Amino acid sequence: MNEPAVRLEEQIISLFPALETEVYQGWILKQTSNQTIICPLYGSSDKDITERIQAGEEISHQKSLDCQFRIVEHTNYYLAARLEDYGYKLHHAFAVWCGRR
Repeated sequence: MNEPAVRLEEQIISLFPALETEVYQGWILKQTSNQTIICPLYGSSDKDITERIQAGEEISHQKSLDCQFRIVEHTNYYLAARLEDYGYKLHHAFAVWCGRR
């Protein structure tokens, strides 16, 4: 992954207000009052992306929150394709994949 893009994304993520932040296998999950924003920055191999998407959704749904994925635009085409397969839609202005709920 593009190292400067990841560093910039880390800084942006740190600005998001959150009630709770946790890390799941290198993916950062920031929970607000109504949603979980999942930022898949580290350690994503193509073989475990489906499991991580499902786990992120499950963590979010256990807390009755909507689920969104924020990815650095044009850096992870495989993840973007898997999110589309799961019914997520890209919100271009923010590179946020909005949930299925």
